[in-house]
Order: sequence, then structure tokens, then C-alpha cells
Amino acid sequence: MGAADLTIDPDNLDVAEGVYWTRRNWQIGHNTAGRFELHRSTQRKEKGKSLRQYAAEEKKRLEADSLRKHMALGHK
Repeated sequence: MGAADLTIDPDNLDVAEGVYWTRRNWQIGHNTAGRFELHRSTQRKEKGKSLRQYAAEEKKRLEADSLRKHMALGHK
């Protein structure tokens, strides 16, 4: 389980930054924490397209890439 605190500047929507932390194996000190910064990887901004729609498209693209790699290795 983990969490993050993300800050998005309304004047610069191309960058988001924040901190994250996990409680994975916290009893033995294997939990993690740190800072992160996210940058928009593409400037495509289609008016009226929701974040959910972008996420669904990216999921489909990743699944297709995974399938191509799987097939290239000779798996069926």
C-alpha cells in the first residue's frame, strides 16, 4: 500500500510534482519514499477528451505492444 501527494500548477499543466511513500514491509524497514516529477510526454490536447479516455487509449497501446513482443518471442 502507498500514497502520493501530487501538486499541479494551474499555470503550467505540463508538469506535476510531489512526494510518495509506501508501507511495504515497514516492520523491517523496506518501506520507500521519495520525490517525483512528471512531465507531459506529448503536446496532444484534444478538446473534450477526458483523462479516462487518454488512459484507456494508453492501456490499449501498451497491451498491443506487449502482445507483439510476446508473439515475437514465438509464444502463442
